[in-house]
Amino acid sequence: MRLPEYLEKIRSAKRIAEVQFRDDFIAKIKDSISSIQEQIRRLNSILRSYSFGRDRYHFSVTKNKDYGRFYDMFMDDMLMKGRDQESLFQNVFVDKFRNEINELFSAIIIPEGGRSSEQEAALKRYTDYRTYLSFDLIVEDMDNNTEQRLSVMMGKKSGGETQLPFYISLLASFAQVCAIRKQNSNTVRLIILDEAFSKMDGERIRESVRLLRNIGLQAVFSAPPDKLADIDPLVDETLIALRYGNDSFIRRKKRVAGSDNA
Repeated sequence: MRLPEYLEKIRSAKRIAEVQFRDDFIAKIKDSISSIQEQIRRLNSILRSYSFGRDRYHFSVTKNKDYGRFYDMFMDDMLMKGRDQESLFQNVFVDKFRNEINELFSAIIIPEGGRSSEQEAALKRYTDYRTYLSFDLIVEDMDNNTEQRLSVMMGKKSGGETQLPFYISLLASFAQVCAIRKQNSNTVRLIILDEAFSKMDGERIRESVRLLRNIGLQAVFSAPPDKLADIDPLVDETLIALRYGNDSFIRRKKRVAGSDNA
């Protein structure tokens, strides 16, 4: 009988599939999580140098409690140790996370007859590293030594108080995209902001422009006239758009010696 031979082939195929699952999925999710955590650390190192009035900001990335058991598996030290062994599923790691491994393995394999819409949704959810993380922006009140989360603040604060966190998140995201792409090629690092800082006071505007310069982005602002006094001293060039009847004109504002455009 050739049954023992077939059984060994089945076991061998299973071992190969399990090792590929480890290297091509579990380990890559771990690498993605570690990468975004490092990016957040770099952003926070920049933001630590800036205060916006009495407030200071930093990003938070923590495990998503709804998927915490999977996060714990991805970040477990035994994962890296298991990669040097013949099979991940023969060490302590698999015994510790057997249920999570089986659930993930079932979610990404293609069943006979193809996937249903629910299975497709599960596939996208489980293969996106962001599923296992929770992101937030923390606002530190340095006067009162308190903290608030942007996720809680939204809808409860004034326009200016919520617009500043929006710009910080926006600029930080652009900076990260440019930094990633710069590894392979040069980038323009240019962003265009329409109705920039429309709800922010002068102090917040000035700190936002300085932050933008510090993280190395070039920007073109379209701002209302009442924001000109705050923005103009910090930019390299100011163009004023004028309209008379059906005609429009652009005038370049002369630079004033000693203006703070650094």
